[in-house]
Amino acid sequence: MRPIKKISTILWILTILTIDLSINTNEIFCVTNKHFKILSERIRINTVRVTSKFSSMNDTQNGFGFIVGEKSGYLYIVTAKHVVIQDDEYSRGQIEATPINVNLFYDRKNEHEAHLIDQQKDKSAADFDIAIIKILKPSDFNFSDNFYDTDIKQNDQVWFLGRDKEWFISFKYKPGGVINTSIADGCHIITAYLDTIRVGTSGAPLFSENGISGLIISSDNNITKAIQVRTLKQFVQSYNCPWGKVSVKTKEKQFTNKYGMSFVLISAGIFNMGSPKYEKGHEKDETQHVVFITQDYYMQTTEVTQWHWERVMGKNPSRFKKCGHNCPVECVSWHDVQRFINKLNMLDKKYTYKLPTEAEWEYAARAGTQTPFAFGNCLNTNEANYKGYYPTEGCPSGNFYNMTLEVGRFPKNDWGLYDMHGNVWEWCLDWYDKYSNDAVEDPVGPVLAEYRLIRGGSWSSNASSCRSAFRGGVKPEHHFYNIGFRLRAICK
Repeated sequence: MRPIKKISTILWILTILTIDLSINTNEIFCVTNKHFKILSERIRINTVRVTSKFSSMNDTQNGFGFIVGEKSGYLYIVTAKHVVIQDDEYSRGQIEATPINVNLFYDRKNEHEAHLIDQQKDKSAADFDIAIIKILKPSDFNFSDNFYDTDIKQNDQVWFLGRDKEWFISFKYKPGGVINTSIADGCHIITAYLDTIRVGTSGAPLFSENGISGLIISSDNNITKAIQVRTLKQFVQSYNCPWGKVSVKTKEKQFTNKYGMSFVLISAGIFNMGSPKYEKGHEKDETQHVVFITQDYYMQTTEVTQWHWERVMGKNPSRFKKCGHNCPVECVSWHDVQRFINKLNMLDKKYTYKLPTEAEWEYAARAGTQTPFAFGNCLNTNEANYKGYYPTEGCPSGNFYNMTLEVGRFPKNDWGLYDMHGNVWEWCLDWYDKYSNDAVEDPVGPVLAEYRLIRGGSWSSNASSCRSAFRGGVKPEHHFYNIGFRLRAICK
């Protein structure tokens, strides 16, 4: 059955790996040089140098900041408040720097005048050493949303980016420090041991292997304090400033097209693709590796239904027609799906549709989880339509409906997607191939191979085949009554 898994009958014959190891499934990312380089370079592009002049005090402050949002032609930047606002010991008031200049990493020689967000002058902002400034977005600068680590843990390894007016990265490819504060709800400050920070690092990003952890505000005796990223986000949004990209193309969180297909916005991010060796049902083609999804996209909330197909193509090829128009279309080959997509793209003037890549599919299916299923370590038949006689080892058995069921009948995952496990297999854009061991950005698979990828399992699958990481391959000209698809979309 290896290296590829084919569908030649309704049932799949699988070898299930049942090694039971007592390992926490919430494993952390494995840091590789390539992973570190991709992550640090992305953060560095959005990290800025801040120079503030206080003419009345004859003083200049140097620090850093990082871009957190884009809206209406402006880039929004967070920095340490004391870099741009200082206390006046004579008037016992505060003095705002004039001017505040920002240098971008990609164009270090040119200074951009920054403006402090007016609302921060009120007293309520004094509790945090945070300031928000904005600059006009240069026409040749492409802001890409940073990756933020909101799941900060004690003993996480961390680095910082920015020192001596340069975009210096601490201890490249080596641990830069360790978070030594227990993070609890309501805790705004994290501390870490870092012995390479110097004056002028205030406002720089503190980051772990998962993304940005916080904004550095001070360092004393090698103990660095930073405001954690959750607090930063709350602070920025409390002043009606953007966290991420806000534009005409991405401001809609969801939409339904004129053919009744509903979509939800999936934000860019980073995740572990594949499965760890100790996961029950793990297959050797599921090598776990870090994947960066760099662009937002829309994912269809359900599988394409028989009604959707008929409205676009005119005929219903499904075997399970008696299931009803709200059941997934099946008996469609990969090539059939491409003809459907081409026609839909000609009919719809607002959005562009295609199949999701395998990485986009798994990222959306996991919805931020690292367990075998979006619902946990087990999959119950009240959560998905699959062959419940064959659950994951140690999990309860359930029903077997022996057919497709209406889409949306079972619970959605945390990102609003239904039936990512079971009902029908779903075609993906990619050809089947082995995974890379290295971190990758937006993988699309090989240029040519024998099989197209299918994901998610079906009504005729056991639980193991419905795992988020499980991969199947079918020749693109074949069609079976347990294979359908869902679409991804972007604005035209």
